[in-house]
Amino acid sequence: MKIDSTAAILVQFEARQADMKAGRAGMFTTMELCRLLSVTKQTVSTWVSQGTIPHFRIGTLLRFDPVQLIAWIEQRQSA
Repeated sequence: MKIDSTAAILVQFEARQADMKAGRAGMFTTMELCRLLSVTKQTVSTWVSQGTIPHFRIGTLLRFDPVQLIAWIEQRQSA
C-alpha cells in the first residue's frame, strides 16, 4: 500500500463532499478503492473476507466509508 493513500482518499473525499451534502452517496466502490490504494480487486476481496478492512454491504454491493478508511490506513501505517 502506498504511503500517500491517506492523502489520495482525503482528496477524493473532499471532492465528494458536495455530493454527500446533496444526499448522494459519498462511499467508495470496490473499484474506486482499488485505484486509490493501487491494489487488485482480489486484495480488497481478501481484506473483506478476513474482516481486515472496514466496509459494509448494500445487498450484494460493497461500500467503503472514506472516514473509516483513513483511520484504518493510519492505524496500519503506525503499526
